[in-house]
Amino acid sequence: MARSTTPSKQRGSKPRIPPTMMLAFWRLRQSWRLLLITGIGIIAAVMFVCSVPLYSDVTMSAGLRDALTSSTQSADVVVQSTSDNLDAQHIGQASQELDQLFQKNLGAYLNPVQLSIQTGQFPILGSPACPGFTPTTPARTCDDIKFISSPTQQSAPHITFVAGRMPAKASGDIEVALTTESATQLHKAVGSIILTSIAFNLIPPSYTNEPPKRTVVTVPLHLVGIFNPPAIDNPYWHSLSFLSASHGFHVAGNAYTGLVSTEGYLAYFNQLAVQPQLQGLNLEIPVTLNWYYSFNAPHIAIYNLDDMINGVSNVQVTVGNSGTFNAPPYLGSTKTVLPSSVLQQFQARVPVAQVPTGGLLFLVLGLVLFFVTMMSDLLVDRQSDAIAVLRSRGASRSQIFGSFVTQSLGLGIIALILGPLLAILVVTLMGSLLLSSADRGALNIIMTNTLQILSRLSLYAVATAIVAVVAMVIAVSRSTSLDILSMRRESARSARLAVWQRLNLDVVAAIIAIIGYGVSAYITNSSLLDIQLRLLLVSPLTLLGIVFLLIAGILLFLRVFPFLLQLGSSLATRNRGAAPMLAMAQMARAPRQSIRMTLLLTLATIFTMFALVFIASQTQRVPTVAAFESGADFSGPTVSSSFGPPDFNSLTAQYNHIPGVISASVGYTALANDGGGVLGNPLELRAVDADSFARTAIWSVQDSSQSLSDLMHSLVSQRQNGIQNSYVPAYVDQATWQGLHLSLNQHFTLVFNDDTVYNGSVDFVALGEVQSIPTIADSTQAINTTDFVPSGGILADYKTFSTVYINDFKFMGATVPINYVWVRTKGDAASVANVRQVLGNANGCCLQLNPLNDRRAMIAGMQNDPIYLDLIGLLAIGAATTILLALIGNLIASWLSARGRLTSFVVLRALGAAPDQVARVLTWEQVIIYATGIILGTVGGILLSLLVLPSLIYTGVGLSGNTTSGQFYLIQTTPPIQIVLPLTLFIVIAALIVICVIALAMMVRVVSKPSINQTLRLNED
Repeated sequence: MARSTTPSKQRGSKPRIPPTMMLAFWRLRQSWRLLLITGIGIIAAVMFVCSVPLYSDVTMSAGLRDALTSSTQSADVVVQSTSDNLDAQHIGQASQELDQLFQKNLGAYLNPVQLSIQTGQFPILGSPACPGFTPTTPARTCDDIKFISSPTQQSAPHITFVAGRMPAKASGDIEVALTTESATQLHKAVGSIILTSIAFNLIPPSYTNEPPKRTVVTVPLHLVGIFNPPAIDNPYWHSLSFLSASHGFHVAGNAYTGLVSTEGYLAYFNQLAVQPQLQGLNLEIPVTLNWYYSFNAPHIAIYNLDDMINGVSNVQVTVGNSGTFNAPPYLGSTKTVLPSSVLQQFQARVPVAQVPTGGLLFLVLGLVLFFVTMMSDLLVDRQSDAIAVLRSRGASRSQIFGSFVTQSLGLGIIALILGPLLAILVVTLMGSLLLSSADRGALNIIMTNTLQILSRLSLYAVATAIVAVVAMVIAVSRSTSLDILSMRRESARSARLAVWQRLNLDVVAAIIAIIGYGVSAYITNSSLLDIQLRLLLVSPLTLLGIVFLLIAGILLFLRVFPFLLQLGSSLATRNRGAAPMLAMAQMARAPRQSIRMTLLLTLATIFTMFALVFIASQTQRVPTVAAFESGADFSGPTVSSSFGPPDFNSLTAQYNHIPGVISASVGYTALANDGGGVLGNPLELRAVDADSFARTAIWSVQDSSQSLSDLMHSLVSQRQNGIQNSYVPAYVDQATWQGLHLSLNQHFTLVFNDDTVYNGSVDFVALGEVQSIPTIADSTQAINTTDFVPSGGILADYKTFSTVYINDFKFMGATVPINYVWVRTKGDAASVANVRQVLGNANGCCLQLNPLNDRRAMIAGMQNDPIYLDLIGLLAIGAATTILLALIGNLIASWLSARGRLTSFVVLRALGAAPDQVARVLTWEQVIIYATGIILGTVGGILLSLLVLPSLIYTGVGLSGNTTSGQFYLIQTTPPIQIVLPLTLFIVIAALIVICVIALAMMVRVVSKPSINQTLRLNED
């Protein structure tokens, strides 16, 4: 019994390794090369799909950090409160509650809080006495002093003392520090005493009939430190200045600002509070308390933006409703403010960049997944012989199916592990190369939030890997059902239609394209939506419609492709050459492989062409927008608008004499309306010096089909006639021409409302129409926004306009100030720097322009804009990846096709065909595939660029606060976007052709080298 029991247990026991896994490992030894290539393709797909959102996160984070550091208060959240009674206990309780509230809502993003107390002005006592004031003892001087406090320990790294030290936290008296400028004017040194007085009062309610109480306390200020004024761009001081200021032209004396310790100032008032004469009294001049909470920009990522804005909103609501912060006289009128709106601006602008980024991700993702699907089919097709043999020798379908599923799952798991890690490496390298040195710090979001980054990428990685595995499983499920006879029949003549043909995906794509285009056209021509919503909706809908239109067209062509091959084969039989006839006949009998290769090459070429045109157009857009926004090398409003026509020549000469200036042109800008409706449509006037404007301003062909010189010559020639007949010759832009329904030499009236004259109307004559006027971004459609956007612009001669205007309204003493300047400069760095310094210098008096439009600075800023670099980087890596994958896929497919048909080619040789004849057959096949793919791809890429790029190109304008949301969205399409066909487009097409020729030569070598005896050996069956 024992002998019979043991063998039965051994026979009935289950193997340690399942048969499917054993078969998978056995087949791995036979097909590891193709599995390796397929695995590399899947890893590359996962890597790229993960790189796109990760690189976008990095660049958007860099942009957000730039926004937060764009000005001294961009990163601040300030809680402001007023106090009539400084009580350390109440302030401490409020500070504690604020800390808990901010930690709950924004704790992860904040620097330590800074509490600052800002007082009103107190008189400085001493001698000499200031006339006009009530005599006091000691006497009141003409000077005043106010205090700004800061925590002692926090202030130390942000201030430089030339003498003395920082005021102490608690010393019994008030210790103060002054700037070197203030100390010099007051003739004070460290150790000096400055006397001031602080008034306390109590005004009883009127119904009590009690008299008001008032007490004045003389306070000695101990000067313990003298420091250099902090830099104006130091964010710690929140744009606060410690410099003295004059009381004015008619009031003697100066107002000084002293730095005190927050802790010391509160401690001093705690001492005053116990004095009997001050019981029940409050400060006569309330103080302002500011709790500064600033965002820690280097530790903030783009995915924190919504949480930050929501957290600020929660704080605002809670503080407004809290009794702690509204308990007079200790705290009152408390509110939470954002001194800058950059967070909301950035949040509003991010979708404009995310639309093209999302669209590009969609395109690349589809193409990469198609490559993975094709490689999966090739892997299964390569092993079709082995599958058929195994089926013929008794292997079950489930065993074969399980073995391939095991291999595909293994590749998917490897890709899931390596893909995101390689994406992190690629993004790090890209960021180091493309981002500026100031923005490379955004790469720290990868290192500091690695787990969060990997979790964000997991969805993309899992989706890509699942598609690859599913594609392999579907291909295996079809192949495992074939025996050797069915497999050979299928390879000889394809009897099954492709999935897209069976599902009529070309028809589905056409329907989606029509719907997307229809909705896009409706939104574009509808005035129901404002420009922001139109821009955000039209871009994706246009992309969707055009992409599906191209897909429908390509699939429709590929549907008739076999019939075209059959027709070509029939035509080729009339010629004496057999190679083209055999090639087309074979491709028509089994078109699946040819269609698959053609489709991959076509799609990759389309995206590559699109990416190259996008990059060239986006690059060209930067100087175009900069020139349109500035109108010259430098331009801007003058600080003083007191100059009139008498100062015209002298002011022009002053700007021309600035070293580095080639030409300067002065003029007048104003708002007007066309007189329609209640207020009329807003228009902008540019009254320029027609004698010098042409050689100073920068106009492109987009702005006017006529040269600027011709336009200015026309204005000069009409000057005398216009003055004599009291009208202003002018050119108007396209929006004004259409809005006022003008015709050539037609008169129209504009109404000017300003401080000089009210409802003053001036007669104009339209000399012609120009496309646009630089510096005027007008809107041709209604914009439902609170932002002011002019509906048109007018260009006129200053001398003509000023003379007519002054003559029309001389009874009111009207004048036309010179309030705008355009400057052309030399191109060398020294000249540009000198002109920039003079025009931007706040102490430059009459020559300063504010805000200063600097064309070269605009170009540099937009070229270094992280969102701009995001698009350029994604396009570059996307184009390189897709075309590389397409070439690899087609090369492998061609090589496997040639290897799989060696028997057929050798049979042809055995029947008498020469090796060069066999090579010509393969050459015809590959040439047809490559030529069709490249031609379709080139045409489709150019078509996609022409139709889609105008709605995808992003224009950055900075976050200085000078550009409103409405103007930002308007400038995305103003001036009109130009499509640029770069030289690299033709270079890439030539390179594709050369690579295809090299691949073809390799395939010809494959089919020409093997001997007949070696190839015709018995195979595995």
